[in-house]
Amino acid sequence: MLEEGAGEWSALELNALLESRGLSLSASAQTDYLSVTIQGLSGDIDLMMKILSEVVYQPHFNLEDFERKIDRVRNNIKQAKNDPQSMAWFLFGLVMQGKRNGYTYQSATEESVENITLSDVTFFHAEHIEPIKPVFNVVSDLPYKEIESSIIYNFKSIPGIHDPEPVDTEFVYKDLRIFILDRKGSSQTEIAAGVPLPRMSNSLDDAAVLVVNNLYGGHFNSRLNKNLREEKGFTYGISSFMRPLKDSTQYIIMTSVDTGNTGPALIEILKELNDVRKNISNEELDFSKQFLIKGAPFKFETYHFVSMLMQSIVSRGLPLDYYSEQPIQFSKVDIENAITAANQYLLLENLQIVLVGDFEEILKTIPAPLLRGVVEINDSGKVIVREQDL
Repeated sequence: MLEEGAGEWSALELNALLESRGLSLSASAQTDYLSVTIQGLSGDIDLMMKILSEVVYQPHFNLEDFERKIDRVRNNIKQAKNDPQSMAWFLFGLVMQGKRNGYTYQSATEESVENITLSDVTFFHAEHIEPIKPVFNVVSDLPYKEIESSIIYNFKSIPGIHDPEPVDTEFVYKDLRIFILDRKGSSQTEIAAGVPLPRMSNSLDDAAVLVVNNLYGGHFNSRLNKNLREEKGFTYGISSFMRPLKDSTQYIIMTSVDTGNTGPALIEILKELNDVRKNISNEELDFSKQFLIKGAPFKFETYHFVSMLMQSIVSRGLPLDYYSEQPIQFSKVDIENAITAANQYLLLENLQIVLVGDFEEILKTIPAPLLRGVVEINDSGKVIVREQDL
């Protein structure tokens, strides 16, 4: 609701102002932080800072805007329940950390939407936004002093007396489990798998696991894509990636397959994950390193990309030279580093797997040894106990 009118501007007036000056404004609440971003010409720096100040600290929070937003969230929830990929991502977030905390997927539910009030929003803003010290992330061709002066002038009355309170972000390793959301009659299965990991830094071990992940499922010629797409024809594409957070990391594998190929696809995913912890060739290691090293400059291609990297540095508490040092660390990775990192981080035995598809048909495809870890869940992530299980 931060964009729905603030300070001296109504929602319509604010949008008219943005359009007339060619400005772009957006607000986003992430796992680790809330950010408000504005883009425009350097000559409008003072106007942009004024808009940011009023949007963040003087939002109107009108009832009709609140009710309109709530209706939109209700519709988004209904749409998500009909989208297997959205449900897989949502449910995977609930089981990923092994416990409910600040890193479980924070998405509205039907119950939470009906319980929230405008007062809740207002109190949240007063308790969690107004008192927090803001961090300014500016990418510009203007001299530092000019930007600093604009910030001081437009935010001079903002107190920002303390840092955000720490939240529970721990994770618990669990044995390999398979959680299935039944979508009877579905011809495809959406697969989301992964495991929580410790916080990533700029160490050689962390560079090594990024290199290993890249050759495992991080690009088109990765092992997963060659196996499941090119050789087996199970999927149009499969990928694995790290989701780095402030105090934790999430390792994630995602794809979709025909229902009848669900079990065989899981076996290949597990087989490749097991093999990458034992066998890595010099050729694929070098390819993966060069892919990451030579692709690094593209991270700085636009103001927007640079801003995102700066935001990551701030939100994760990284050293300022993190992204410039990363390619150097990639270049140092050898076979021994890679194998060690793969065994330390890519913990096959702790994988949590979410499947969204036809429950009964999926069960027919899963090999007996994996059936011991199968759990059926509903669209809120709660376990379903069927009569035959009693």
